Amino acid sequence: MDQDVDGTLAAVAAIGYREVELAGLHNKTATEMRAMLDRHGLRARSSHSSMQDIRRTWSRTLDDAATLGQTYIVNPWIDEPERTVAGYTKAAHEMTTDAGAARRRMWLSSGISPTPMHCAPTARAGPPRRSCRSGRC
Repeated sequence: MDQDVDGTLAAVAAIGYREVELAGLHNKTATEMRAMLDRHGLRARSSHSSMQDIRRTWSRTLDDAATLGQTYIVNPWIDEPERTVAGYTKAAHEMTTDAGAARRRMWLSSGISPTPMHCAPTARAGPPRRSCRSGRC
C-alpha cells in the first residue's frame, strides 16, 4: 500500500468495499488520506493505534481520527512484556481515563483487539487451550 496508496484504495473500491480500517496513514496526512478516501467513495470507520500513540501522541491521533471521520480506534497490539492481566488492565485504564475522556468528547469508541498472538497457551491436560476470554483465540 505504501507504494501506491491511491491505486490501492481505488482497487478496494472497485471490488465493492465502502468501508476500510486503516493501519497507518502511509506517509500521508489525515487530510490527504481523507481526500483519497472521499475520491473513491470509501469511509475509514476505524484505525489501529499503538499503545505508544495512545501514551505519547493521543491528541494528534484523535485529531486525525476526526479528520478521517472515524468512529473507532483500535489498539491491535500490546508489547510482549505488557501481555499480562496487569498490563491489559493498565492499557484499559489508560484508554478510559484522560485519553478516554478526550476520546469520548469526540464520540469515538476504542478497544483492545484480542488476537491469537496476545493469548498465551494455558497448561492443562488435553489439547492446547488459549487463555483468552473472548473465545476468538
